[in-house]
Amino acid sequence: RLVPALQLSGSVPNPGAEVVAIGNSRGDFLAARAGRVTRVGVRAGRADFASGTIELTNSLAPGDSGGPVVNARGQAVAVVSYISFNPSAMSTQDWIPPYLRGIVLPSAFASYAVPVINDSELVTGILAGDMRDVPVIGFSWQQGFDYDPRSSQVYLGAKPGTIVYLVAAGGPAARAGLRSFSQSRVTRPDGTGAIETTADVIVAIDGEMTPTFSDLLAVVREKSIGQTVTLTVQRGNATFEIELTLGAKRSVFVGG
Repeated sequence: RLVPALQLSGSVPNPGAEVVAIGNSRGDFLAARAGRVTRVGVRAGRADFASGTIELTNSLAPGDSGGPVVNARGQAVAVVSYISFNPSAMSTQDWIPPYLRGIVLPSAFASYAVPVINDSELVTGILAGDMRDVPVIGFSWQQGFDYDPRSSQVYLGAKPGTIVYLVAAGGPAARAGLRSFSQSRVTRPDGTGAIETTADVIVAIDGEMTPTFSDLLAVVREKSIGQTVTLTVQRGNATFEIELTLGAKRSVFVGG
């Protein structure tokens, strides 16, 4: 049945506006966290973070993402997206007005929310049933799987890049022949044991270097679903190029 719903605001709040974020962090349920807007139109420094967000001083934590941000009139102005521990790395289309310069602004921590303004392109598209998705190569990555030959204990090639950790079955990476990271125990000629590591390392996409996963993600997010790209891959002592057609994240990683 129909349930009560928050009305959407007709405009983005100005810096200094007081807002309340509602979420489920810290073991609470639908808890209110008060704060204020410090910046609007903030562009994230990472490709996997939303851009064009509203920066908040609200003390948010995991569990608050997806919750509404409400203005003084009880209207929803945004949806909580992510928390940053380095707000200085973000850029903005706006500026901090004089009346905010005397207060303590986030320096090591800030919360960010995606505006949901009535009649905006985003809201109109969602209400029309648009399915928003992003292009993917089709592999999972883990923290620490950026390869740097200068510091790595295992030699995986001459250039830095992103280690392919786990290839998604049936996805673009699998069809293109990329292989998952693996380790196995081998016996040396002298009878001693050792761990042998094999890994594909993506060092560039369409000639653009991707020394870290963050760099790789930024390049991929600039592409389109269904677009064919050329990956430069290190595998042992060999370096070769693979053509790959980017897939849609929802289709490649079904159920997560």
